[in-house]
Amino acid sequence: MTLTIEKPVQSSPIGLTFYDGVVTSTDQGGPAEKAGLKVYDRLFSVNGTPVQGVAAGEVRKLFEGAVGCIDVVVERMQVDAVEQSRADSCIDVAWDSTQKILAVALRDGGVTIFANRRGQPLATLLERVSHLTTSSGGLQRYATVQRWSASGQLVIGMTDGTFCIWDYYTRKTYWTPHGGSGQHLSAIKAADWTLSLVAPALALGSVSTIKV
Repeated sequence: MTLTIEKPVQSSPIGLTFYDGVVTSTDQGGPAEKAGLKVYDRLFSVNGTPVQGVAAGEVRKLFEGAVGCIDVVVERMQVDAVEQSRADSCIDVAWDSTQKILAVALRDGGVTIFANRRGQPLATLLERVSHLTTSSGGLQRYATVQRWSASGQLVIGMTDGTFCIWDYYTRKTYWTPHGGSGQHLSAIKAADWTLSLVAPALALGSVSTIKV
C-alpha cells in the first residue's frame, strides 16, 4: 500500500523510527502516524526510491531531504504473525545493564548486538552495532546461550560445544578451537561470569560437563 506523509518544511520531523526496513515506532500525532504508518510496517520505497536492503542512515536521508508530500510504499504485517515469528526464531537474549548493550541470538541467524548509545532508557533507541555469524570455517553451528561479563565481554555457547567471546570495546571475536580442550562434547546449555572487572572467570556447562 502507498501512504503519503505531509512534511511542510524540510526541517520538520516526521515522527518515525525503523530498523532493518521495519517501522518500530511512530510519534503520537506526528506526520507518520497521521499518514497511517504503523509499527511492523515494512518499508519498500520512499518517493519512488527502493529502500529494501538500504542502510538505515541512507533511508533517513531520504526522509530528511524530502519536503511536501512523501509517498511511502509499505507492506502491512500481521502483528500475530510477527510475534510468532520472533518467538520461533529467538534462542536467547542477554542484557548488560552497565553498558546498556543487548545481545539477541536468533535461530540460524547468528547473534546481533545492540547498544543504547544515547543514554536514554528507551528500547527504541537501541542501535545495532555488530552482527556475529556463528558459522565459521565451513562449520554450521548455532548459538544456544550467551552471557555478558562485567567488563563488556559476551560469551556465546554453541550447539557443537564450542564457544566464542566477543569484546564490546575492541569489536573482536575470539573463538575456541574446534576439537580443542575447551570444546564440550554436546551443546553448551549454561554460562556465567564472576563479577570481576579485571580478570573475570567464565564457567560453561553442557549436559555432562562443567568447565571453568
